[in-house]
Amino acid sequence: MKKITIYIVMLILVSLLASCSPGKDSPNVILDSKGERIWTEDDVIQLFEDNKEDKSWEVTDCVVATDFAYDRVGVILYTDEHGQTCNLAFMKEDGSYQRMGIVASIAPDSEFVYRGGGQVSLRLEREDKSKPYTCRITFSLEEGEVSFKIEDVVGGKQK
Repeated sequence: MKKITIYIVMLILVSLLASCSPGKDSPNVILDSKGERIWTEDDVIQLFEDNKEDKSWEVTDCVVATDFAYDRVGVILYTDEHGQTCNLAFMKEDGSYQRMGIVASIAPDSEFVYRGGGQVSLRLEREDKSKPYTCRITFSLEEGEVSFKIEDVVGGKQK
């Protein structure tokens, strides 16, 4: 009887430990001198993978939002199942995100960069596959309303 009780207790403990999600006390989480989590690209990608709505979405790149603008920890660049739409997910620490898509293909070298203040830039391909162009996308959140601003950059100047 004691063996069965011990076995049951061990099963409960193992299942409880397996269901723990990484938080600030997790050994894999890096904290700064103030005790705040330091996010890595791998952390943000895992957060997206754990919470994405469609399992066919494929991550192509990721950047960390170093300034945590609008409480975002990072931005995921991903494609749909057909690879024809460039999509962005602006991630919060709790796994929720706001997403937007552009009907365009991501250039082979996306040059995906977080510029601060909720803005990212990336390279997209034109429909005729000629020279790629840079696009800047700015996320903002005012009084609970999400908005995105998209700007094409030509020759270093905004269009």
